Amino acid sequence: CENDGRRKVLKTMVGGASAVAAYNLLPAKWGKPYVESIFLPAHAATSGTSVTGLKVTRIAGDAATKTVTVRVSGSVSPAMAGVPVTIVATPVK
Repeated sequence: CENDGRRKVLKTMVGGASAVAAYNLLPAKWGKPYVESIFLPAHAATSGTSVTGLKVTRIAGDAATKTVTVRVSGSVSPAMAGVPVTIVATPVK
């Protein structure tokens, strides 16, 4: 049928035009992706890291010395290595 031929030509033309339009919408240069936000599933733990049983023991030194050596013990949950720790010493008056 003549209509079938016309439909096939029309489908081909529309498909070709769509492909060209999609190609022109793509960026010319792809950049390195970065993460703006992370979404966790509703059942995931979102409370973060907690520290329990924290104990600071003075090993050497006092307010009259230049340095004070301390030992910090306790546990971090969930368990992880390389947790950054900041210790701030405030002199007692």
